[in-house]
Amino acid sequence: MIPTRSIYSNKGYVALSTILVLAMVILTISLSSALITVSGGQTALSGKKSEEALQLIEGCVAEALLTLNETGTIPLSIPLPQISCTVTIEGTGPPLWTFTVTGTFEGYTQSARVSAQRDSRVTVTGWELVD
Repeated sequence: MIPTRSIYSNKGYVALSTILVLAMVILTISLSSALITVSGGQTALSGKKSEEALQLIEGCVAEALLTLNETGTIPLSIPLPQISCTVTIEGTGPPLWTFTVTGTFEGYTQSARVSAQRDSRVTVTGWELVD
C-alpha cells in the first residue's frame, strides 16, 4: 500500500513560504522608500549649496567691479571671508572689459562671465553663468 498524503499536511510549508515572500516584499518597499527619501534630501542640499556658491560668486563679481571702478584694473584673485575667487581676464582695453569669476564653496563651483564698460563709471553690459 502506498502511503497517501493529505494536502493539509503541507500547511506549514505554505504558511512559511507566504510569510517569507511577504517579508521580502515589505523589505523591498521599505528600502526603496528610504533610498528615495535620501536621494531627495541630497538633491535639496545640492541645490542649496549651489545657490550659496552663486551668491558668493556674485559678491566676488561686485568686488571686481568696484575695484575696476576705483582703480581701472581687476585683481586676479578676490579673497572674501567665505570664498576666494579667481578672475580670468578675457578681453581688456579701456573702456571694454570681459572677465570670468570662478569660485568654489564646499565643493560646488560656480563661474560667471561679466562684460563691463568703464568710462566715468562702470556699466555692466553682460552677465551670465558659465559651466
